[in-house]
Amino acid sequence: MHPHFSLNIRQILQAPAGRNPDQIILDGLGQARTYRQFHERISRLASVLTSYGLCAGSTVAVMDWDTPRYLECFFAIPMIGATLHTVNIRLSPEQILYTINHAEDDAILCHEEFLTILLPLLPRVQRDKLDETQRQSG
Repeated sequence: MHPHFSLNIRQILQAPAGRNPDQIILDGLGQARTYRQFHERISRLASVLTSYGLCAGSTVAVMDWDTPRYLECFFAIPMIGATLHTVNIRLSPEQILYTINHAEDDAILCHEEFLTILLPLLPRVQRDKLDETQRQSG
């Protein structure tokens, strides 16, 4: 291994995508795609996240089943320098609210099946960072 090789989340993805871009990989649902396609989907997600202003220092929560989309979040969010907050969907709604408030999530990516849990909680999500910014500008 090269002495200046950086083993980070971006490198973990780019190494196989660069060496074997057309290698077929199967996800847990049995769907086939190539490393190139996997890399392209992750890059698109990272681009969308940054277009919403998320970047290094941001915290992004994910409420999803163990899906290919969930795996893509595991790469895309850290690749933009943000912190990935995996919300334990098996917690009670009150515990989920606590973890979201404690993590001070800047965004929440949510599978549609969990909207019935998340939507009622949204009015109680506390945004101390946002509130402080609004106090300074307003």
